Amino acid sequence: MDDAAVDGLRVCPGYCGHNLVQSTGNWSECESCHWGERSFNKVACTTCDRPLSAYDWLYLGFMAMLPLLLHSFFIEYCAAKRSQRRTLLLQHACSVFECAASALLAILLVPPLGRPTLLGCGPTELKDWYTMAYNPVINYSYTLRCTQEAVFP
Repeated sequence: MDDAAVDGLRVCPGYCGHNLVQSTGNWSECESCHWGERSFNKVACTTCDRPLSAYDWLYLGFMAMLPLLLHSFFIEYCAAKRSQRRTLLLQHACSVFECAASALLAILLVPPLGRPTLLGCGPTELKDWYTMAYNPVINYSYTLRCTQEAVFP
């Protein structure tokens, strides 16, 4: 974001920021940033464009494996005592295919579209994980709802 373009904007409270209105080229009032953006300087919303770290990929891998583990558990738990091994193996294979295909499609359908890379906004402070506690209250009467995914994706 060009610093000269945001010089005249006021600082926003909490996780709020000013969005650039595409149709007019003007800046909005303080509001929540669009999906995939974040206000780092508490002034303008900027696009999340940092490559994910290895830790982020491991976390996403764990979240993708969790449904597979739950599927496998319930396939075994609900299987009849006399179920054929072949039937169980087919159910497990379908579960693996379903989870792998959904994880791959989810990565390919998030911008940048069609590429197996993810860009994001990493956490900078501990409060980035608990954004709901940081909705600013203006004059003790109006809550400005600006919290969203501060840690994206």
